[in-house]
Amino acid sequence: MSENQRKGPEESVLPAVAAVHVLLATHPELALLPMQWLITPGEVTILIDRQSPMPREAAEALATALGVEVRPGIAFEHEGEWHLPLYIEAVLGGAPLFASAHVAVDGSEAKR
Repeated sequence: MSENQRKGPEESVLPAVAAVHVLLATHPELALLPMQWLITPGEVTILIDRQSPMPREAAEALATALGVEVRPGIAFEHEGEWHLPLYIEAVLGGAPLFASAHVAVDGSEAKR
């Protein structure tokens, strides 16, 4: 018997997987965006690819589909470039969902 088969229903990834399935079925445009989905028992984590040309747009599309807002973090400088972290928190099918993206910003936007 595998480790996943021994877990009780409270530790199963199935409710989160089903919720992600419904989200993607009702918002198929999300499947085309540069996101990595990590589904663990009781939690969904989404990492939006910062190398993509559109991390801000991907974060906004996800937040809109979930009915929540994107929260900006504190801008930071790395190797001479400013980056602004963006965060999304929601509950999806009873499971907490957390998503993050980092977007390149100019110095004036970073210092707001």
